[in-house]
Amino acid sequence: MLPRVKITFENGVLGSVGPSADGVAGLACSAVAVAGKLQLATPYLLRRLADLADLGVNAETTGVNAFLYKTVREFYDEAGSGAELWLMCFPQSEIQSDIVNPAKNNARALIAAANGRLRALAVAYRPPDGTPGVLEDGVSANLWPAMYNAQALAEQATAERFAPLIILLEARGWNGVATALRSLTEYSYNRVGVLLGDTVSALNGAGAAVGLLLGRIARIPVQRHIGRVRDGAVKSTVIFLSERKPENTDVETINDRGYITFRTFTGKAGYYFSDDSLATGETDDYRSLARRRTIDKAYRIAYETLVEF
Repeated sequence: MLPRVKITFENGVLGSVGPSADGVAGLACSAVAVAGKLQLATPYLLRRLADLADLGVNAETTGVNAFLYKTVREFYDEAGSGAELWLMCFPQSEIQSDIVNPAKNNARALIAAANGRLRALAVAYRPPDGTPGVLEDGVSANLWPAMYNAQALAEQATAERFAPLIILLEARGWNGVATALRSLTEYSYNRVGVLLGDTVSALNGAGAAVGLLLGRIARIPVQRHIGRVRDGAVKSTVIFLSERKPENTDVETINDRGYITFRTFTGKAGYYFSDDSLATGETDDYRSLARRRTIDKAYRIAYETLVEF
């Protein structure tokens, strides 16, 4: 055989996989309508931050819509451009517990609009006066009914739509005293996660950076812990717990009481999620976000298989 060049097209060696819906996320956020563009109580599917600019909300936006921009920007900082984010905005009169109330057509309408595709839903709320309001056990008193409603809404989506999901809430208005926090391990809300910590400093911490948490969940496989160091620090160079940085705060107590928060590691730059706890007891099989997401994926596979019969 004469010497020659032979080039073969191979297939199946690049490790490519089909697109996964495991990271489909939803965001219910306080906002005001933008004439001819962003409308309240209307579902929007975003794929990149620029899609929000097309709705009239961008880096120059002020007021409560600046908060909307911050939350979506932090989501895409973590998740990366192309991530599927279902957005629905609500007036500031709808507080956190109202947004996730299963008897109201708020977040429930967003779940329906996404046709059950949502795997995780975050709520980002800002009151008109910008204050945390009444505090109870160290945080905004509205967190407690919001947790109850969020669990009921997630269970409703699972039972009625065969669309299990987790719901992420803000521990708003934290007074900076870790020992004042009510332990979330007292509850059995294994579809609800509560984040404490933000990318801005505020006395009685105004809210939490749920965009970062939602983006991390959207980016990683279901079985992976959100705090895995190898996945890198969160995509923000600054994190505050109320007015202090995590390294100057009793993060261990916050974590032990069941809140998702931020921490540092000696010799590592940046901030990392402390744990992936949900608001339930330590013996609950579904206390871990990673376990909850993995079992939810198995549930969806079983449904999609069995419904054919």
